[in-house]
Amino acid sequence: MAKEIKNQNAEAVVEAVSKTEQFFNENGKLLGGILAGLVILAVAAFCWVKFAYQPAVAEAQGQMALAEQNFRAADYEVAGSDTFLLKGDGIVRVAGLSVGYMSIPGHTHDSLVYKIGQIIFTGDTLTAGLIGETSSSYSHNTLLANINSKILSQQTDIILMPGHGPPSSVEAERHFNKSFAK
Repeated sequence: MAKEIKNQNAEAVVEAVSKTEQFFNENGKLLGGILAGLVILAVAAFCWVKFAYQPAVAEAQGQMALAEQNFRAADYEVAGSDTFLLKGDGIVRVAGLSVGYMSIPGHTHDSLVYKIGQIIFTGDTLTAGLIGETSSSYSHNTLLANINSKILSQQTDIILMPGHGPPSSVEAERHFNKSFAK
């Protein structure tokens, strides 16, 4: 009985090997093509990672590091002699225009507004009907005083362009801004 089981197992193995050989004979070209395609795909993926992706990542990391260094440094230090720091009040020439600048601390300690012709660009210092947010009552009072003395003292027809919201005018702010209306 043990010999019969061995013979049956041997026949099963021979039959399985025979079917496997038959499968490979019938599908050899297809399997070879699939295998070749997988090898080509693997080589292409390796080459892309090695010669395209990794260099691009390295370049991006280098540029990011430089950008972070420049961000940490003050802009005028990065640009060197091409840039100067604006402080206080004054006028600079930019692209053939006279641009007035006025220091209006309060919203931030280094807030500036810019005047070109009959327009003052106020940023977040002043919006239509409101003044910029501040971090303390001292900053709030400083901002009010600076807006009063440097912006609302301008001619009434001066247009105000805030960083947010609609344009306004000196006259409108004098009459309707909750912080200044009498």
